[in-house]
Amino acid sequence: YNFMTVESSPGPPARYFVGVRPPQDITEAIIDVQKNIIKDKEADLRVPILPHVTLLNPFEAANLDYFSLVSAVGEVAGKNRPVDIRFDEITLLRKRALVIESSEEAGANLGLLTLRRALESAVIAEEDATDSLPHEFKPHITVFQSNMGCFVPDDVMRRVQDELSVTLPVQFSVDTIDVYGRVGDRNYVPYEELPLGISK
Repeated sequence: YNFMTVESSPGPPARYFVGVRPPQDITEAIIDVQKNIIKDKEADLRVPILPHVTLLNPFEAANLDYFSLVSAVGEVAGKNRPVDIRFDEITLLRKRALVIESSEEAGANLGLLTLRRALESAVIAEEDATDSLPHEFKPHITVFQSNMGCFVPDDVMRRVQDELSVTLPVQFSVDTIDVYGRVGDRNYVPYEELPLGISK
């Protein structure tokens, strides 16, 4: 990842989200699968931005300037412990997003949920439903999303399960979170990496 800074970018973006990046080996495994499949399925699918776990869906910082936003997210990060993530299932969200998530309905990834609630309280966010599928928040990594008017084909689900099953369970510790900024249509890049502050 090449982090952009305010100095090297055209200026602070208009929209943001907050997320977590998986380790490089997991990221590369997902990207390899995406490249293998998308060339045959471009009519049905699109590849989301680089693999990540969303903590706050895309929003406009209507009442915060860029530096105040980063400060608010950084303050939350500094008050929260590093957390462990465990995903063990490849599944579909409303047939329109193919994701890696936890098979547990409750009790999984509670550290991330606590961190999300703290971020929601600290950041004044106006979520745009057009940027994310409407579903109850459950931490996940999106592998594919369907194009408008399409669903994720069954054969894609089978191929992803076959090719990524060797990576399961996906387990890693999170000690930083990222503020992503939009630099194009649905294209976001990480602008700031902020450390979680309380050691385990």
